[in-house]
Amino acid sequence: MEIIVIGTWIMAFGTWAMAAALIYQTIMTRKQLEITVKEKERPIIVEFLGRIALPLGTKLDEELDAIKKKEFDWDHGQMESRRITMIDLPLIQLYTYKFPWIHVMAVYYNSTVSMLMNSLKKVDESIHTPNFGEECRKLVGKFNIESPENSRVPQNEIPSALRRIIRYVINNEKELPGTSPYYHFWKKYGTHFLKIRERDEIAIELNVMYKVLDMVIPEVQIFNKKLLELTEKLMREYHITAEELRELFKPEE
Repeated sequence: MEIIVIGTWIMAFGTWAMAAALIYQTIMTRKQLEITVKEKERPIIVEFLGRIALPLGTKLDEELDAIKKKEFDWDHGQMESRRITMIDLPLIQLYTYKFPWIHVMAVYYNSTVSMLMNSLKKVDESIHTPNFGEECRKLVGKFNIESPENSRVPQNEIPSALRRIIRYVINNEKELPGTSPYYHFWKKYGTHFLKIRERDEIAIELNVMYKVLDMVIPEVQIFNKKLLELTEKLMREYHITAEELRELFKPEE
């Protein structure tokens, strides 16, 4: 009887051992498969991080800072901001199959940036009247006649007077950097020009613009946070270092 029981236990143990070995083999095969898949995917992930994630993260950081400070670097001639720009969607679309949510958020980001640009255009148009342009030219000329040579607006900078002054008014610039060719001019006339912001038609457009900004800021923050989390996750999972990415995608000299 004892021999039968022992034999049964031995057979059971053998069955368990075989089952355990099979499970172990399955786990190891799966792990090996995952490693193989990761090895194949790694070049794609490296390219995605170097061409999309890191440059886009830098762009969002810089533009979020500009939006918070309301430093649009507005170009009256081109009617666009030189600090806040659209995301290159065709490049993003190359990786839509892998990270579809990035494309969705990029499209929405471009939509909100477009709203902001349209709002800034309306502010520009409400400032730029024929009388305003004439006043800019007259005051710059008057300032250069009355000021010592080292304080004057340089001759080659005079044609940009209208473009610069509109930008300063939109940005609500209280004071310019000492290196600006309009530093002394703005010190004298800045307060005069900034009062334009109080006019009803301009104040209305500025308020609309600020409401758009309130919409844009949280969207950029969410997008940036998710992108950073994805970047860190991918670098960790695929054993990719910042040094490797810098070396592979360093700017051409």
